[in-house]
Amino acid sequence: MPRSKPDSTDDKALTRLSKYHPIPQLIRDYRAYNTLLTRYALPMPKFTNGDGRVHTTFRFTRTTTGRLSSTAPNLMAQPVRSDEGKKIRNGFVAAPGCTLLSSDLSQIEFRVCAHDSQDKELMGIFWRNEDIHAQTASRIFGIPVDQIDEMKHRYPSKRVGFGVLYGLGPEGLQEQLVLSGLSATEWTIDRCEELIRAWFDVYRGVRAYMSDVRAFAARNGYVADMWGRRRYVPGVFAADKVAREEAFRQAGNAPIQCLPGYTRVRTVDGYVPIEDFQEGIVWTGSEWAAAKQLKMGEGAIVRLYFDDGTVFDCDTHHHILVSRGAWPEWVNVLELAPGDVLTQGYTVDIGGVAEQTSEFWYWIGRYFGDGHLTKLKRRDVHPNTGRVMKDSRFHVSWAFGGDKISEADRLVAFLTAFGTTPRSEVQMKATHKGNSVVIKVMDYAFDKVMLRYGITPNETAATKTIPEIVFQLDAERKDSFIKGYYDADGTRVKKYKKGWVGNQITSVNVRLLRDTLLLLRSLGRRGHIHGPYRNKGMTHKPFYRLRTVTDVSTPRKIARVEELGFVLPVYTLSVDHEHHSFDSEGVVSRNSGAQGVIKQAMGDLVPLYRLYRSDGFTWNPLIQIHDDIVQEVQDEILRPAMILTKSVMESCVTLKVPVLTDLKAGKRWGELEKVKL
Repeated sequence: MPRSKPDSTDDKALTRLSKYHPIPQLIRDYRAYNTLLTRYALPMPKFTNGDGRVHTTFRFTRTTTGRLSSTAPNLMAQPVRSDEGKKIRNGFVAAPGCTLLSSDLSQIEFRVCAHDSQDKELMGIFWRNEDIHAQTASRIFGIPVDQIDEMKHRYPSKRVGFGVLYGLGPEGLQEQLVLSGLSATEWTIDRCEELIRAWFDVYRGVRAYMSDVRAFAARNGYVADMWGRRRYVPGVFAADKVAREEAFRQAGNAPIQCLPGYTRVRTVDGYVPIEDFQEGIVWTGSEWAAAKQLKMGEGAIVRLYFDDGTVFDCDTHHHILVSRGAWPEWVNVLELAPGDVLTQGYTVDIGGVAEQTSEFWYWIGRYFGDGHLTKLKRRDVHPNTGRVMKDSRFHVSWAFGGDKISEADRLVAFLTAFGTTPRSEVQMKATHKGNSVVIKVMDYAFDKVMLRYGITPNETAATKTIPEIVFQLDAERKDSFIKGYYDADGTRVKKYKKGWVGNQITSVNVRLLRDTLLLLRSLGRRGHIHGPYRNKGMTHKPFYRLRTVTDVSTPRKIARVEELGFVLPVYTLSVDHEHHSFDSEGVVSRNSGAQGVIKQAMGDLVPLYRLYRSDGFTWNPLIQIHDDIVQEVQDEILRPAMILTKSVMESCVTLKVPVLTDLKAGKRWGELEKVKL
């Protein structure tokens, strides 16, 4: 009878056979020593370039998981499990007068999992600073923590925890347990499957979260982390069940945070709704960078209210850059508090659309205060056929008070030069102060231009909205638009409260005022929206006032946060920047799996390296392996480097659980010892 599988001499087979004869173990030992010699010990001197220092090449984009990779030599694969392997690491020593400093993000995979899933059991363990694996074992096996046996209880609980995070099945879990010395007869595949189910029964929130990730991957063919980085898993569409399950395993746990489609992001062409932005250059809050739009399905919407009267909508995973002390920090929107100071995200415009003249946009702005675009609704009967003909013509009009005749003449001159034939009407208008003269300028040809730019006919003062093209204008045209709007509805206030001098505009349309304030901020100006107000004895809609000044030194503050209770299609940006941040309506946002956290920490440490090097000290990053950053630090600054490294790594990302860092130091890589500050 033919065998279904050929004979094997791989490590798993030799491990099983070593129980029956000593030769298989000798073969395993020989292979291990030969690997250490040929892969690590002998090739390493070839990469020193004659200076005694090993020079590797780091690759930031070669792995689908987002991890760094290292080649020529692969320092990330240096052996560490065996005593002989640790001796290879002892060959890496610090430069004279320096110390190797290792900083490891403690159990970061489980902390990110707790943050993403918001599982109460998992979050509670970290807030109480308990041993995650011992607590898991206690819950799974139903015994007190002080009775936990390391190999019988804690180790299986640890392995199943990591297995769950990386999609390990019962067969893979059994293999890991047996290779670690546990009995295959005790840890059968069925028992390993029961262990996985028991883990999910303890952490039910993780089960629900991973189901959501699988559903997202099944719909979109990829998952994304909080910075918008995608990992494509096309295998979720495979016909083969095994291939599909492998793709879902690869999907992992990727948190998603996004904006509703109508929220505008800052591009070199001005503010553009994120749903209309495909790819281009965006403002990160500190510089311009390339970005692409990512469609992220649906998200629960949160509204932020600021002290200047503006609002900002995003989803519940969003992080905002705020200042709560000496340093800005990223804070989840649900953790923002009234009084949190928004870190400035705007800058004076450097360009934009240069379509039409500044005079054109002045009169478009003037339209939003004193104009009206009317769609005619007359019906005529055709004299020959008797059919009713609908009149689809439009006309646009501007109204001026009797004391603004010269301004009406200016409009007529502009429209005539534009190539249209305007006409004027003089109307008497009764007001609470008596009769006034209104000069109305109408045009039946200019309407097509206004329609092309997205101005909606038959809008009232309460429903007008600034078209998106205005947010994409260059600074000169944008300024002309705002000036036109102020000349129509604005007033100059010489003194308000204590020395306040500026402009004021009043409207029942708070959205129009918010959009105007966004335009002002993009030009480096400051303002506040006040209201609502009501006149005594009046029943009409409440009104608001936008007061502006030229001083932009006072940043915005959070007034309150409101969960709106509904979901919308949401989007985010993948930004080619170390923080993956972007400006959305003056708010600096950013899109963490564990790999995102460690990369964020590395980026946040760079300014410290530069600062100390500028003072003549040695402080350099050497390598990042998994959740560990190894640095070379001059002995004179070792303690401040430890303190700063721990502080930066524990604040590089805001999670719903504490982030902790373990420090080790020593002269040789293989002999680092734990350090307590």
